[in-house]
Amino acid sequence: MIRKIFIENRNDERTNALKLILDIEKIPYNLISNAFERDFKESLFLFTKEFDARANFYIILNPEMLERPLQANQSEQLRLKVNIPFVQETLKEFNLPDLVNIPHTQVFKLLGFKGSELAKIFVDKTEYSAVLKQETSIVFLFDILTLFINLVSENYFEKTAEKNVLSNSLIEKIYKKIPYSLRIPIYRKYYKKVHEELENSFEFKTNFPIDSSGFVLLELIKSSMLQFTDLVKIGRFPLNYNSAVLLTHDTEPTKYAYKHGLKLLLDRLAENNLKSTITLVSSYIKYIRKEVKERIKNHEIGCHDLYHDRKFLLITPEERKERLRTAKDILEKTFEREISFFRAPTLQRPSDLFDSLEETSYKYDSSIIDSQREQPYCGKGNSFFLPFYPIINNKQSKILELPISAPDCISPYFFGYSMQETLKLFEEKIRFIEKVNGLAVFIVHTPAWGKKDAANRLMLLDHIIENSKKSWITNIKEITEWWESRNNLFLETSNNRLSLVNKNKKEISNISIKIETLIKKAEIKIPKIRAEEEIIIA
Repeated sequence: MIRKIFIENRNDERTNALKLILDIEKIPYNLISNAFERDFKESLFLFTKEFDARANFYIILNPEMLERPLQANQSEQLRLKVNIPFVQETLKEFNLPDLVNIPHTQVFKLLGFKGSELAKIFVDKTEYSAVLKQETSIVFLFDILTLFINLVSENYFEKTAEKNVLSNSLIEKIYKKIPYSLRIPIYRKYYKKVHEELENSFEFKTNFPIDSSGFVLLELIKSSMLQFTDLVKIGRFPLNYNSAVLLTHDTEPTKYAYKHGLKLLLDRLAENNLKSTITLVSSYIKYIRKEVKERIKNHEIGCHDLYHDRKFLLITPEERKERLRTAKDILEKTFEREISFFRAPTLQRPSDLFDSLEETSYKYDSSIIDSQREQPYCGKGNSFFLPFYPIINNKQSKILELPISAPDCISPYFFGYSMQETLKLFEEKIRFIEKVNGLAVFIVHTPAWGKKDAANRLMLLDHIIENSKKSWITNIKEITEWWESRNNLFLETSNNRLSLVNKNKKEISNISIKIETLIKKAEIKIPKIRAEEEIIIA
């Protein structure tokens, strides 16, 4: 049975997080203020602030609506264990722990409440109920919505403007002249120290290179709804694709990259007949040969800032905005097109990044990585595998974020892995993204440090292409156009019928409608729907 879903008409963080989840999945919902008496008997109500006793089927997602908070000792990591077959199967298949690390959140207990457990939470090695189900109700005993939005928007830790040694211009010049054979031992010594400090930290850290916490939280919320209603939603990707791969190529500020590396990359992309996404540091455009600039125009182009000097976190917001404007202007004049896509240099993401991007007329960003092991002060990972609009300080950004999929290019090789071990990590990550029906956003840097570096990076590119044949291999223009068009498709349930409404000003093709129950999944194929048309599905 497909029940109507009702949520509260509020602008608080939990309700906005719930809206974001339902909107990402394109699950139709209504506002409680519009519910009729019949709805309170038959529909499913999701409460985030205030309980309405008229509801028969309901889920309480805010534990502050309950009593008796449990003051948990946070010296040890919180761990969550869910009783969801698909999640358990996925964790087992990828040798991931069934006790999933989650960031800090307040945990509650409810005395005298009996019911079956959908999830448990472990606090200082003590087990507590996390989600309890009775016949027609479910209660969450931890703050899953605040936790979810803090995780995926990376609000769960304080980003600091830690000064990197390479932010010194003289040291950076010396660094760029180090031969590749000496560069690798320096990398490995540096990362050994970074990883030791990370392992000794008691703070939440994402599991590298596959972190499951975001996936588990999302599935737990959906599974709780499935206890009382079948879910109908719009497929995440075009018909016949359950996952997608977005290939991106950051071009680091070395003369080799701009004089030689770009040509090598373009040649390999041409061999594979791929239109990809290349990001450029604007101050280095002058080193690109004229014929290479013309070839780059065949691909999608993004901005990788004006400089790549590791000062992005150190400069003032006004300086950042000026750099963003100038970098965008240079790229637009050079390539004669609008530049809307940004990736922060060294993935340094200041807390005001999305505001700065909005003010400088960008539309898309890819600066948050799902699992981080490189620059801990720039980000610690968001464990999410779909495009979304981040919520920062209870304000939803207008910038569409496409989270990067770890590993970051051949970084494991710099950590001490062999190239074969590095390729294996990517193979597993691709399989995981396929399993969870997600978007993989891979970085394969333009060759930057000579022939050996070029061979390694192009080997990785070949490996990703070869292992992504089941996925939709896309570029920034295609994926953002699809996602924005999908945002304007709506499923509506009324008068015992299900319909699809296209609120776009253009025809949309290759849509799938997914129907999910606790035990099976089904699909309805919609080859096309005209602009502003409504189609009756069932």
